[in-house]
Amino acid sequence: MAIVFYPFSENFLLVMTLKFKPKAIIVHPIFTLLFFGSLCLFAPSDTIAQSKMGVSLSPGIGSIYSPTLNNIQKSQIGKEPLLSTASASRGVGFNMGLGIFYQYAINKNVALLIDPSFNMLFSKIYMNQKYENLDKNGTGTQVREEAKAKITTMYLHVPLLVKYTFFQKRKLYLLAGGAMNIMLQSKLKSEETTTTSTYGFERITETNVLPTTTFTASIDKFNPVQFSAVVGLGRQFRKGLKNVSLDFTYSHPLVGGTFYSSSSDMKQAKQNSIFGEAGKIESETKSPQFSLNDFKMGVFNVTLRFTLKKFDKSAYVKKTDSTMLPTKAEIVPPTPSTSKSIEVAPALETKAEKKARIKKEKEDAKAAKKTVATPTTSTDKFTEPTTATETETKAEKKARIKKEADEAKAARKAKSITESTESTPEKSTEVAPTTETKSEKKARLKKEAEEGKKDKVEK
Repeated sequence: MAIVFYPFSENFLLVMTLKFKPKAIIVHPIFTLLFFGSLCLFAPSDTIAQSKMGVSLSPGIGSIYSPTLNNIQKSQIGKEPLLSTASASRGVGFNMGLGIFYQYAINKNVALLIDPSFNMLFSKIYMNQKYENLDKNGTGTQVREEAKAKITTMYLHVPLLVKYTFFQKRKLYLLAGGAMNIMLQSKLKSEETTTTSTYGFERITETNVLPTTTFTASIDKFNPVQFSAVVGLGRQFRKGLKNVSLDFTYSHPLVGGTFYSSSSDMKQAKQNSIFGEAGKIESETKSPQFSLNDFKMGVFNVTLRFTLKKFDKSAYVKKTDSTMLPTKAEIVPPTPSTSKSIEVAPALETKAEKKARIKKEKEDAKAAKKTVATPTTSTDKFTEPTTATETETKAEKKARIKKEADEAKAARKAKSITESTESTPEKSTEVAPTTETKSEKKARLKKEAEEGKKDKVEK
């Protein structure tokens, strides 16, 4: 049982057949791109560390050509009457690819790259034959048949490449690997022109050009899967274009395949009849030493890649694994010190936390430079100054200075009271406490007055 998807039908039907077909399974390119994209998006996170994905655009040039086609044409010389010249050549056409890519970094220099893309290739094949019927005097006719086959091929290009960065400073890299080309559909547009020239004594006396015959046929006999080797050179941009890379690759065909049509329209062709089933059999019968089952496709692309998403293992922590996160007991607060403290950034901090930590460290360093030693007022003439801690804030510094000023004021007041008491020993030998309130002071003075009055009465 085989599932065959006809990608270019009008309503894109999925056809189920019970016949065994050598084409196996052909999938529409859009669904294939979505399939590879879903693999990249929904793959387990622990398997996509150090990787990235995005979209790619691949303009280029390429051609489809059989090396034996020119040999078959030349082998007809001498077999067909009056045939003097016959040749076949390839024409390079435009190729355009659009796809997605996924890159997995093995280490700093080596990465694996898969870049499936849907492509359209426009190529040409030219064939020319000349028949001459001239006598010794150069009189007679000459017929030239010029054939041009315009081929439009749609295919899915799936390369698996190894990317090696050999110049880290400039981000230059090499690409090498293999690719699988899934051929989807090919169409051939035939254009043939016949020109008859009449010669008289080696001079053209008359020229007759027949109208060009044109028709289009579908190439339905081809190998659905072909393989090629891919090599290339590229560069990853930096700074403002760090998500953009540009590389040049060449896809060289490894094997050939069949390439002809079973359409009955090919019967009206002359030279291009070789692309029809009957013409293929006839040419191989005339030249059994050559086979037309050798059509190959070579493409040179300039690929521009845009990274849309990155996966970095160093910034990723699996949520279900609680053992990877530190517990509260494991978090040890920093020990205060008069020397400059060095805080180590946590390994799992975010960009916002890192930015806030750096800002706080700068503010603390700036405050530490402005902090100076403040002397403590005391009854002694020389005391050691009290130095503010380097990590205190502005509010803490202000409160500390205010407290030291209040203590100095209280000490001066206590000293003055002590001196006044010593100068008048008759009144009292008690010294007022340095921290008494107004009511206590009033009660103390009243008591001293009563005691003095009592002493006078006793005398």
